[in-house]
Amino acid sequence: MATPTPTRAVLLGLMGCGKSTVGKQLAERTGWPHLDNDTLLHDATGKSLTEMAELGVDKLHEAERKVLRRVLDMPPPLVAGAAAAVLDDDPEIAELLHKRAFPVYLHVSPETLVDRIGKDVNRPWLKPDPAAALRRMYEARDTLYRKVAAYVVDGTQPPEQIADEIYAQLPRPM
Repeated sequence: MATPTPTRAVLLGLMGCGKSTVGKQLAERTGWPHLDNDTLLHDATGKSLTEMAELGVDKLHEAERKVLRRVLDMPPPLVAGAAAAVLDDDPEIAELLHKRAFPVYLHVSPETLVDRIGKDVNRPWLKPDPAAALRRMYEARDTLYRKVAAYVVDGTQPPEQIADEIYAQLPRPM
């Protein structure tokens, strides 16, 4: 198999779907740098994810969109993640993702997300009912992620297998 064409591989999905873990695995396979979304958000705002959440979900999503725009302006190749940056109120983000990246949706059911992160006290936006919050987020975003993604992968597989599957789908030179 030919080496993938240098691109920006952007992993999409809800918190807990595996963007950071799979992103690191994909970066190992490609040799491309991995840019962790939470780290980029902290670097851009000087605040932790929890501190950003305390400012309100709108401020958090606004900061995430700004970070994604910066990632899409960086020279390829790279691997990055995006959670709430892909929202219906900013269709320009979807267009930029299609033009400047290979967006991949790590699909995970709300039930699996609850199992993975439902008791995470560092995610205040899930309180008081993590299962209900994750279901609402899933219902609001699943269609958007699918619309934006160039590829959808089952995020319940082992991270190594997911990274292998994404690697096989990355654009190759003609």
